[in-house]
Amino acid sequence: MKQETKTELLKKAVLLAEKTKHVFIASVNGYGIPHIAASRRLSLDAKNNVVLTEWFCPGTMENLMGKNDNLAIAVWDAPNDIGYQLIGKAKKEEDTAYLNGYASNLGKKDVVPQIQRKVTVQIEKILDFKLTPHTDIERS
Repeated sequence: MKQETKTELLKKAVLLAEKTKHVFIASVNGYGIPHIAASRRLSLDAKNNVVLTEWFCPGTMENLMGKNDNLAIAVWDAPNDIGYQLIGKAKKEEDTAYLNGYASNLGKKDVVPQIQRKVTVQIEKILDFKLTPHTDIERS
């Protein structure tokens, strides 16, 4: 059986994310406190970096672009128990859209995210992600 290249596996992860619309991002702040976020969109850029686009909460963005830029991304098709865990580092953040005052409680800590962001992630490892027994051996 031929081993798939990193690019082939990343493309499969992106296609799976398009199908499921469920992408989970695990990040950690500078104190080691974990945080889970979700996204519907995952894509690849010209350099085969993963790109996450969503209305991320401020805590997620602080983690991704803070002192500890390590993160894991899980894409999983639960009914078929097929998935990928992408491990890498957040490299770049871009603001892509603004709500312009949608939330009436602007200035308060619990405000709804007002900025859609695109986060570019350099993937270092690709692992299986599923319920059935599996190893943590890199796929690429």
